[in-house]
Amino acid sequence: MSCSTFKEFPESNDNHLVVVINKNGNVSVDQSDLHDFLVNDSGKANTTVSVVRLASPTPSIEAELNEQEELEKEMAKALNLSGEESDGDAKKEEMPKIPNVNVIVEKYYNADEAKILASEILSMFISTVDFFSKIFRKMQNDELFDYTGYYTVVLTEVYRDQYNIISKILNDCWSIYVTNVIIVTSLGSEFNSRSAIYTYFPYTVYHCEMVAPVILNYFMDNTFLYDIDHFPDKIRNMYNCPLTIVTQNVTPFMILYKNENGGNYRTDGIDGKTLRALSQKLNFKPIVKIPRHINGSNVFMEMVC
Repeated sequence: MSCSTFKEFPESNDNHLVVVINKNGNVSVDQSDLHDFLVNDSGKANTTVSVVRLASPTPSIEAELNEQEELEKEMAKALNLSGEESDGDAKKEEMPKIPNVNVIVEKYYNADEAKILASEILSMFISTVDFFSKIFRKMQNDELFDYTGYYTVVLTEVYRDQYNIISKILNDCWSIYVTNVIIVTSLGSEFNSRSAIYTYFPYTVYHCEMVAPVILNYFMDNTFLYDIDHFPDKIRNMYNCPLTIVTQNVTPFMILYKNENGGNYRTDGIDGKTLRALSQKLNFKPIVKIPRHINGSNVFMEMVC
């Protein structure tokens, strides 16, 4: 005597995101799934990611497909389905031939690797400003996020107040000291027409620690207008802008001498000389402040106030 037991399994929380690289190099991804993967605070704990590339079939695959097609024709003839009447009907019902593609799995990320990918993702395709705001909040609260990475933000829509939107995004990036960032936006209705690449330089001969969006390059006719580095070093020259240094006398590492005019301090000692060398190399003006309290939290508050 047999006995069967039927059990209803709970719905799985596993999710899978597929990123498709087309033959022309364009990237296709489900925007809703991408949004959930990057933004949802609850997080899809078991989300995995696959990156696949669509390519033309290899010669061997083409030969195999052609051989299969010829075999099907011979079988049709053997069944008297390819006679004159069938040919006439076939012409009437002729269907367009579906092109064959070769699918290559470029990369697979398991759930743990996908979490790191989400926190370190370099390219963000932004359809709305709110979408970027959600990603930005995640960047701020994620301890694994790498602020020194290279970031490309692509605005997929053209906005009437586009410059203000670009300014807001770049100001948000500067607020967490993300300087290696560019924003790609269309100058027309289609990205194929002409696109502009925006960025910002926090230190220039005209301003210090300020965000003013500038056009770094243009993309026209599938090529860049200028052959330049899109992620230049923006801290190499700080144009004599002031930089606050909070320290105290710790001989022989840091020795402070009050200037005669009662202004800034002159530094000496091992760390003091290193500071002077850095200020000359990066071209910044050190503003030395001595905290009134030694407690670490108080020192920090004096430093940021």
